[in-house]
Amino acid sequence: MAVRHGLEHIKRAISADGATNELVTIPNCITLLRLLLVPFFAMLSFQGHDLAALIIVIICSLSDFLDGFLARKFNQVTKFGRIADPLADRLLIFTVLLLLMLKSIIPLWFFVAVLARDLFLFLIYTFLVLNKREPPAVRFVGKVGAAGLMFGLPLIYLCKSPELGALICSDNSSCLQVLDMSSNIANVVLVISLVVYLFVGLLYLRDSIKLMKRDDPA
Repeated sequence: MAVRHGLEHIKRAISADGATNELVTIPNCITLLRLLLVPFFAMLSFQGHDLAALIIVIICSLSDFLDGFLARKFNQVTKFGRIADPLADRLLIFTVLLLLMLKSIIPLWFFVAVLARDLFLFLIYTFLVLNKREPPAVRFVGKVGAAGLMFGLPLIYLCKSPELGALICSDNSSCLQVLDMSSNIANVVLVISLVVYLFVGLLYLRDSIKLMKRDDPA
């Protein structure tokens, strides 16, 4: 019963912001494409085809900005998109982090920090919905943190992959120095993005606690 009420509450919350029931829209097709490309990235990266895998990550990262822009530009915000777009984002980030961690490109603690944050917020979101509370609105700074991850992860992949390094630079010392400098930039971007990502998680927790302290909804 609680789950059914929670699902009804999600539908009401999504409908309140003007989202439509349309499925076949350009933004939705882009989001669906991103979801379908994630397994291909994982397969290619696991098999050592780093160039093809990197191209897919870049396409997915760009599509994340494109589908949102088109949805707002042409008034094609849909209920499907409201759910599928963040799902595709999290699946992409989680998969890229997992593969880069397995390749020893990023440390285990970085992967665990992002995963723990997202799982924690998912539990909070579920708890609020089941208790008929509308979850806090998405913060712009949270989007900045996610965008930083989507920029930094492909960059660190490019800089740290032996296959990509050999393909791009061969034995060119100047090119290798550029890659090394870019790797340092990627590390800084990723650390800053992670701090922002975790900070927004704390803000979400604070806002959720405030919501739960209010009187029971009618």
